[in-house]
Amino acid sequence: MKPRLNVVLVASAGLLLAAASICVQRAGAVKTNCFPELKQNEDPGRERCEQRKCEYEGQQSDNSPSCLWTRSGYIVSSVAENTNTQYSAVVTRQQDYNGPFPGSRDLDELRFSVKAISDNGLRITISDLGGVRYQVPKEALNIPEPGPTNPDATVYRWEANTSSSLLDVYQKTHPDQAIMSLLKTGFVFSDQFIQLSLGLDCQNIVGFGEHNHERLVHDRRYKRWSIFTRDASPTGPGNIYGAHPYFVCTDAGKHMSVLLKNSNAIEVELTPDGIVYRVLGGILDFYVFMASSPESLAQTYSAAIGHPLMPPYWSLGFQLCRWGYRNITEVQNVIARNRAIGLPYDAQYGDIDYMQNTMDFTIDATNYPGLSSMVDDLHSHGQKYFVILDPAISSDEEMHKQVLPSQRYEPYHDGLARGVYVKNLDDTVHEGEVWPGRTVFPDYTLSATQAWWERWVSDFYYNQSIRVDGLWIDMNEPASFTYEPHKPQNFCPNNTWNYPPYIPTSFIGDRFYEKTICMETKHNWGRHYDVHSLYGHSMGMQSYQTLRNLFPEKRPIVFSRSTFVGSGRYAQHWLGDNHSRWPDLHWSIITMLEFNLFGFPYNGADICGFVYDATREMCIRWTQLGAFYPFSRNHNIKEADGVRTRDQDPASWDAEAQKIMKDALFFRYKYLPYLYTLFHYAHTNGATVVRSLAHEFPNDTAAVRIDEQFLWGSAMLISPVLSPAKLSIQAYLPPEDGWYDAYTGEEVQETGFVMLDAPLEHINVHIRKGFILPWQTPSTTTVSSRQNGLGLLVAAKQLPSSNLKATGSLFWDDGESFETYTAKKFILHEFELSTDETSGNHVLVIRTPFNGYKDPNSLKFENITILGFDTSKDWSVSVNSEQHSGIRVNPNRKTLILDSLSLPLGQSHSITFAVRSAGTAVASVIAVAICALLSTAVTGNNRWSLAILN
Repeated sequence: MKPRLNVVLVASAGLLLAAASICVQRAGAVKTNCFPELKQNEDPGRERCEQRKCEYEGQQSDNSPSCLWTRSGYIVSSVAENTNTQYSAVVTRQQDYNGPFPGSRDLDELRFSVKAISDNGLRITISDLGGVRYQVPKEALNIPEPGPTNPDATVYRWEANTSSSLLDVYQKTHPDQAIMSLLKTGFVFSDQFIQLSLGLDCQNIVGFGEHNHERLVHDRRYKRWSIFTRDASPTGPGNIYGAHPYFVCTDAGKHMSVLLKNSNAIEVELTPDGIVYRVLGGILDFYVFMASSPESLAQTYSAAIGHPLMPPYWSLGFQLCRWGYRNITEVQNVIARNRAIGLPYDAQYGDIDYMQNTMDFTIDATNYPGLSSMVDDLHSHGQKYFVILDPAISSDEEMHKQVLPSQRYEPYHDGLARGVYVKNLDDTVHEGEVWPGRTVFPDYTLSATQAWWERWVSDFYYNQSIRVDGLWIDMNEPASFTYEPHKPQNFCPNNTWNYPPYIPTSFIGDRFYEKTICMETKHNWGRHYDVHSLYGHSMGMQSYQTLRNLFPEKRPIVFSRSTFVGSGRYAQHWLGDNHSRWPDLHWSIITMLEFNLFGFPYNGADICGFVYDATREMCIRWTQLGAFYPFSRNHNIKEADGVRTRDQDPASWDAEAQKIMKDALFFRYKYLPYLYTLFHYAHTNGATVVRSLAHEFPNDTAAVRIDEQFLWGSAMLISPVLSPAKLSIQAYLPPEDGWYDAYTGEEVQETGFVMLDAPLEHINVHIRKGFILPWQTPSTTTVSSRQNGLGLLVAAKQLPSSNLKATGSLFWDDGESFETYTAKKFILHEFELSTDETSGNHVLVIRTPFNGYKDPNSLKFENITILGFDTSKDWSVSVNSEQHSGIRVNPNRKTLILDSLSLPLGQSHSITFAVRSAGTAVASVIAVAICALLSTAVTGNNRWSLAILN
C-alpha cells in the first residue's frame, strides 16, 4: 500500500498550546514577585504587600504576581574602567533598601564587571566587594577567556548603568533593541538570597535543567523551575538529577544563550518579559553567547564548557539492563534468548543485584557465582558489560561481619585510613542511609579519593576478574534516605544551611536537605550547601580519570545520573527513572534535545519505561523511538507498588513484537556509520547529534515549536508514534529542501503539516534532500557489523537546469582507542554529488581529506543508492574512469542503485553519470522496464524497502 500523505491545514492542539504559551509581547519591566516564598497565585494581601514596601495589584488572570517589587536600591557609585571590552564598577546599596528575608544579611557594596571574553561571548559578574564568597572552582569548570580578536570584532555591544538597567546587551545585527537587560528593579544581594531580573527581547526560551519539561519551548506565564540536584524521578515539574542553569533564547534572527555559573540552589521564574533569578548563595557569574543560528550557538557553548567525549563505537549499539535479576541464571537466560532471536544487542548491565548486600566492589557469591565467566562469554560474542557503582559506602561493621567472608569491608576501612569521606563540622565522618543501610560518602573533590576509587575499581577488574567495559554511577546527587518525608524532621542540625531563609516553592520536598546529606558538611571544594550540585560532577571526573589510568589506550565510558555544566567532558547521561506511561515517550524527546544543548549528545531514556509494566504496544512504539536515542537501552525496575514487574527485553514478547523491534534496531545499526560521524563532529566542534527542527530551520516559525519529532544531524528526520492506538500521525516536514521516505526512497510530494501512515510495524523516517548518508550492512553486534560492506544513500536535491546536489561525510577509526582524532589515526571521507555545467554529467566524488588508519577488515563501498535521479534517461556509469554495469533503476521512485561496487575505504573515488547516445539506448530501455516489473513483482502491495534491497 502506498503511504498516505495528506496536507494538514491546522496544527494539533498540542502545537497550538505551545504556540500560545510563547506568543508574548515585550511589555517593559519584568514583573518581579515581592513574595517569592508564596506559591503561584497565592495572594499575600495588600497589608503584607505594603509592609514590604511593594506595590499591590491584586490577583491577576494571567498568573502574574499580585504583589510587585517596584523599587531599586542599588546604584552605581563609582566606575573604575569603561571601554568597549571591559567595564568595572562599584554598586552600593541604599540604606533604606532591604531584601525580603531579614535572616539573610544584605551586602552593602558589590563589584560589578563586564568583560568581552571572545568575539561572541561576554562575562558579567556581580560579587561582594569587601569579602570572599564561594565560587564554582576552576577545577570543576574553567571557561576560557581568550578575548575578542579585536575590539570591533564582537557580535555584541553593551551600555552600562542606564536609568533602568545595570547593563543592556545588544546583538549588533539588531542594534535598536537590547536583547538582554540586567534590571535594577527588584535586585537584591544578600548572604543567602540573591535576586536579579533579566529583561529579554526574544520569545522562544529553551533549556534550564534538569527537569521533566512537557514542552521544549518554555511556558512563560510566570512558571518557576528550581535547579538543585535531587534523587527524584522525572515525573513532575520539580528539580531532579542534574544542575544546568543554562538557556537559549531565539526570535526572528536573534540567537542568544546565557549560563549562570553557580552551583548553589537556584530558582528561575519565566515571565512574558524576561526571567527572574533567585540564587541561594555564591555570586552572579553570567556567560552570555550570541551566534547566527541555534546550532552555531550550541557549538559556541560547547567550546566554552568543553566538548563532549567521543563514545566508543560499540556503545552506539543496543543495550539491556534490569534492576531485579534475581540470580545469574536469569541474566544468562535473558542474554541467551535475545541472542537466539537474532536481536542487535551489544551490551549487558549489572544493577545492584550482583553485589553482596548492595555494597560496591563486592559480588553476591550465592546468587551470582560465575559472574566472571558470564562476562567473558559476553566478550567472546562481541558484547560488553557495565556495572553499577553508587557513591555511598557501607559503614555498618556489624553487617559486614555477618555477610562478608572476611567479616571486614575493605573499601570502607581503606577510605577511613585515607580520610576520603565527607565530614561533619567537628571533623567526624558524616553518615547517611542508602541501599546497604548506614553509609558514608566519598568526597570526590579530594585528590586522595581518586587514588582510593581507582584502587577498588582496579581490584574489581583484576583481582575479582570482572572485566567491565564501562562504569554506571548512580545515586550521586548524592542520594541519602535518612531525610525522606517520613523521617524525623530535625535530623540535620537546625542552622542556616539546612534551613535557609528562602527555599524555592518549586523544590521537591519540604526540607532543603530532602533525600540528601546535611548542608553544613565539609568537602574539599567547600560546604555541602555550596557544592551539593557538584557531587555527581566530581564523581564523574574521578571515574573518568580512573578508567583513563587503568586503560590508557581505551576510550573511557562512564554513565552518571547526576551532572553539572561541563560534565559531558567526563561522563555520559541517561535520563533516569522514567515511568511506563505514554506521555513519557514525548517527554523523553524533549529532555534528549535539551541535553544535546547542555553538552551531552550521548543520552537517552530507559526504553519501555523504568517504573511499572509497559504494554505490548507501548514497548513496541518505545523501541521504535529508542532505536533513535543516541544511547539506546531497555531497562526496568524489579517491582512497583510491591508487585514484581514483567520482563520487557525484546525476546520476552511474542514473535510479531520481536520482529518489529528487531526491524527498528537493524535500521539503527545500518546507519551507525552516520551516527558515529555525527558524534565525531560533536566531539571536535560541539555540534549536536540529535537536534530539534529549529536548529536546521531557524526561520521556520512552525519548525521552532516542534518537539514530537527530531533530527539525527541535518539529514534524518524521525517522526515517532507517541500515543496509543494510533495508525497515523500528524508530522511537520519543513518545506525548505524537500524529503524522501527513508524506506521506499519515494520523494515526498507534500510538505508542511501532513498526515503519515504509521501502522504498528512502522516508524516514519525521512531523509532530507541535499545530503549523503554512509551506511553499513547491519549485523547483531557492532563488532560483526564493522566487518560488513559499506554503502551510501544519496538524497539528491534538484537544482535549476536539472542539476543535482548532495554532500556528506564519514569519520572512521578503530572505534575504541583514545583520541584517535588528535593522534591522527582515522579516515575522513567527504562525499559530493554535483552536475558538470558543461557536459551535463552528474559526478559523485568520494574525497579523502585524511587517511591515517588502515581498517583490518579491508572495508569497501559496495552499494550506492541515489534518490531523486532522472531515470527516464539512459545513463552510462563510469567508476574511476571504468565502465560499470551493476546498475538498477526504479523509474517509479526515481532511484538509481549501483551494485557490485568495490571501492576501498580510505581511498578517493569518482563516479560519473553520462547520458548514452540514442543509438545505444534501446537495450537499456528494455532493461529498465524489466527491472521495474521485477520490482513490482517482488514488493507486491508492500512498501519497497531500501533497507532490504540494499
